[in-house]
Amino acid sequence: MRRAVLFDLYDTLVRVEYGPVMASRDRIATACNVDVEQFRGLWNQNLAERSLGALGTLEDEITAMLAMLCPDVDAALVGELAAGDRAAWAEAAKLYPDVHPTMAALRERGFALGLVSNCSCQAADVIVTAGLDQHLQALALSFELGVSKPAPAIFLAACEQLKVAPAQCVYVADGSEGELETAIRLGMFAVWVDRPHRRNRNPTPATYDVRIDELAEILTIDELTQAHLQPAR
Repeated sequence: MRRAVLFDLYDTLVRVEYGPVMASRDRIATACNVDVEQFRGLWNQNLAERSLGALGTLEDEITAMLAMLCPDVDAALVGELAAGDRAAWAEAAKLYPDVHPTMAALRERGFALGLVSNCSCQAADVIVTAGLDQHLQALALSFELGVSKPAPAIFLAACEQLKVAPAQCVYVADGSEGELETAIRLGMFAVWVDRPHRRNRNPTPATYDVRIDELAEILTIDELTQAHLQPAR
């Protein structure tokens, strides 16, 4: 019996318009008198470490990267630039219009909801700004846990928070990084959301249970609503 629905974040619930994010990185480099292209390169090179929280807070991340390019890093300035970067992410992250209604409907039907995301620390601000926190009872974020998809541990962390077994969960995602395959192996029912206009086009997942184009379809597909999404009574 399915009791919980777990979601991926980016390209599933939220799309990112990267203009404000790139502008923020350029502002950081310019404010600290370092080469913009070099700073962009460092930011990209450190993605894996940032997604696992290995560099610390956003202020720590910016300080560490700037220290590779200039001898003196002003802590007060870094604080201002970090605040600006958080604001840029909040501006860049756009919630898909079907997310709130779908999550509200699932809650009304008795499902617990959780998030399983590979993300850097800015995701915490995105979640709050988008209002997702009002729906979610579990957050399994890679930068907080130090583990990322497709490792089973990040999925199991969400299950533990919700006090459900993996076989009691539906996992809904865009299918990147082998996430749907891991969900299947854990016994979850895997839903591939292949949104038609998303920025990142991933290869077709090797395995999944159902493909949908929009999140709201999870409420209308008979196979999901009748055969699989059965809340605990």
